[in-house]
Amino acid sequence: MPVVAIPSACNYLTEHVFSSMKQALPLVDVVLHESVVYELSSFLQQGRAHVGVTAFSEGEADKLMAQYREMGCVSGPLLEDEYYVFISSRHPLACKESLTVQDCSTLKLATYSNQMLKRNQLFQKKIFEVIGITQYVYVNSRENIMQMVAQNDAAGCFLHKMSAYSWYVTNGLIRALPVEGMHLMPSSHYLIHLESSALSPAERQVVDFIRRHYGDGDGALS
Repeated sequence: MPVVAIPSACNYLTEHVFSSMKQALPLVDVVLHESVVYELSSFLQQGRAHVGVTAFSEGEADKLMAQYREMGCVSGPLLEDEYYVFISSRHPLACKESLTVQDCSTLKLATYSNQMLKRNQLFQKKIFEVIGITQYVYVNSRENIMQMVAQNDAAGCFLHKMSAYSWYVTNGLIRALPVEGMHLMPSSHYLIHLESSALSPAERQVVDFIRRHYGDGDGALS
C-alpha cells in the first residue's frame, strides 16, 4: 500500500517507523512516495495514496488542515518540531552546542530553487532572514543539500527531529544545531489520511501504527 510523505519525513519513516512495522505487520507491504509539502494534498486527492505524513508551521496549520478536511481527510499531530541549522561536522562551528545569529550570518545556505522559495515566503522570512543568512546556493533536492552540507560546501536548514535519521546525520557527517534564543518556525508533524471507513484494513493498521510509534524517542539529534 502507498504512503506519501514530505522529503524530510521519508528517512524518518523508513528508518524509525517502517523498520519496526515490518515485524509487527509482516503481511503489510508499504511503498513510500516522496512529495513536497505543497503537492502532497494533490497526491492524496488524486487517490495515489490514502495516507500521508507532512509538517505544518504554526502560521499555516489551520489553513492547511481545513483544506484537508474539505478533501474528506482526517489530520492529527504526531510530534512537535522546529528548524535547526545543519552544518558539516568538519565546519569550525560544529564544536559548538548552539549557534548565534552572528554565526549564522557567516554561513552560505543551500536551499531549494527560487521557484520553491516563492511558494513559501513565510519559510524564507522566518528562517533565512531572521537568522541573518545573506548568502545562498540553489539546488533541486534535499539530497543535494545534504551532500553539500556534508562536504562543508554550505549549510542547510531542516526540521530537527524529522531529519534525525538522515544517513548523513546518523553517520556523523552532519551536525544539527539550534540558534541561541530562538525557536525557528515551530512546527507539528501531521498524519493525514482518509476517514477510517474509507481505508482498507491494511491502511487502518498502518495509520494506527504510525500514530502510536512515530514520536517514539523523539529522534534526538546531536
